[in-house]
Amino acid sequence: MKKGDGGILLVIVALALLLLGQQRLIGGQSGAGLRLEISGPAGERWVITEGEWLAGGGSRTLAGPAGGLTLVYGPEGVYVMAAGCPDQNCVQAGVIHRAGQSLVCAPNRISARLLRGGGAAEGELDGVLR
Repeated sequence: MKKGDGGILLVIVALALLLLGQQRLIGGQSGAGLRLEISGPAGERWVITEGEWLAGGGSRTLAGPAGGLTLVYGPEGVYVMAAGCPDQNCVQAGVIHRAGQSLVCAPNRISARLLRGGGAAEGELDGVLR
């Protein structure tokens, strides 16, 4: 290693850490166009915009094969308050509040996830794989 190589290596490492930190802040923070998407056991789907769930919040009780669940959403995030399933993993998962996080109740076949942006319009493709 030459005399100036240590400084170049230090700059590269600092830039990498800066980019990683910026990605974590931008990609994972709440706000900036999040939406809550809920999928039910019969294939039904509800989308709750960030404005709706941050403006005081609310709750939704959903029926499912294992007794259903009550999903609560508000400024503090989204969580399952109660569920009829035996293991209660969805209740124990706690609060989600960042894009990419999800709550799943497998026995009830219900999921809720936070997504960034407006998403595809009804009947429009989300993406294409080749």
